[in-house]
Amino acid sequence: MTRQTPDRCYQGDTVLRIPNLTVREQLYTYLTEAYQQADLFEIDFSVLSSLVKGMAYRGEWEPVFRFFAQELERQSAIREFIDGEAHVKGFLLAYLGLTQGYILLPEYESSKGYADFYMMPDLVRQPDIVYSYIVEVKYVRRDTSDADIALLKRDAAEQLRRYADDGKVARTKGNTQLGLITLVFKGWELVALEKLASRADCENESEA
Repeated sequence: MTRQTPDRCYQGDTVLRIPNLTVREQLYTYLTEAYQQADLFEIDFSVLSSLVKGMAYRGEWEPVFRFFAQELERQSAIREFIDGEAHVKGFLLAYLGLTQGYILLPEYESSKGYADFYMMPDLVRQPDIVYSYIVEVKYVRRDTSDADIALLKRDAAEQLRRYADDGKVARTKGNTQLGLITLVFKGWELVALEKLASRADCENESEA
C-alpha cells in the first residue's frame, strides 16, 4: 500500500514525506502519467464547495460522497491508475482538501486505533459549523461477495464507534454533531455508504 507519512510540522502544517524510493517511484510515475491526461483532474469546485457546505451545516453528507464516486467514474482515465485502497483514499482526501470548513486528519491516531479520516470542524474560522465526521473507507476486490461486504461494514461500524469515544475527538468537535460514515468501494465503484450515530449523540437524543 503506497502512502506518505508525517515528517515534521512547519508553521502549523504537517509536512509529509515519501517513505522510500519504491513508493516515490510509484507516486511520481502515477502523477506524470496522470497529468498527461488533459482533463484528468478537472473538478467543478463550485459544486463540490456547495455540497460540503450542506454537509457541514445541514448534515447532508451523502451527496458529497456520491459526488466523489461519480467523479471517479466520470473521469474514466483515473480508473487506469487506481490500485487499491490507498489511491481511493488519496483522491477522496484531495477532493475534500479543496474545500473549507474542516481540518482533515487522515489516518487519525486515537487511543482506540486509527481512523481513515477525522473531519475536524474548523471552529476558529467557522465557529457556527454544525456537523463533524469520522469516515472509515473500506476497499474490496471486484469479486468480493455481498456477505463479505456485510461483515466488512459491521467491522467498520465497531471501529467508528470506538474512534468516536476518543477524548481528543470529544474535545475538538465542540458542540457539533458527530457523524460516523462508512464507505465501501469495490474497485472504483462505491457500493455502500452508511451513517451511524455516535453513542454521545444517541444519549443526547434520548435525553431530549
